[in-house]
Amino acid sequence: MSAPLPEQTSYLLGLVGAGIGASLTPAMQEREGRESGLLLSYRIIDAEKTGLRAEDLPEVLAWARRLGFDGLNVTHPFKQAVVPLLDDLSDDAADLGAVNTVVFRDGKALGRNTDWSGYGRAFRQALPDAVEDRVVLVGAGGAGVAVGYGLLEQGPNTWPSSTPTATAPTRARCGWPSGSATTG
Repeated sequence: MSAPLPEQTSYLLGLVGAGIGASLTPAMQEREGRESGLLLSYRIIDAEKTGLRAEDLPEVLAWARRLGFDGLNVTHPFKQAVVPLLDDLSDDAADLGAVNTVVFRDGKALGRNTDWSGYGRAFRQALPDAVEDRVVLVGAGGAGVAVGYGLLEQGPNTWPSSTPTATAPTRARCGWPSGSATTG
């Protein structure tokens, strides 16, 4: 027995970032939508082509709402800049200080972070026997911090080579040293 489809079957989505003109995400999302019985229209908002800057994000979010977007994926360099502009954050997005998914619902912009959970699923599938091993994480920018957060859910003892973008709650939860650039 399959789950009933949601009442809404058509969605307008977008990807906001820099240098994303060649992204395969729109085709992938639209195909997955069709296979699920949904009509998705997925648009690219490329900062390199439009001249979009972090300071323009409030206007981008306002226009996305006005134009009826249901959500946006957010990528480099805007994952952290978008955080203070949102009405609510999931716990993981707040911990990570970064958002890669904005959902527009009931007049609010809700920020989520799926980078860490996507990595965690891939890690479990590719290396199921490695979940108890020690891991040294090299690189701890936004993606590196999300990977470290995802690794925590797997069980490895994770030690970052540096943690420049990790928020204080993330550092505390990970047992990582405080400070802006720690070498371990």
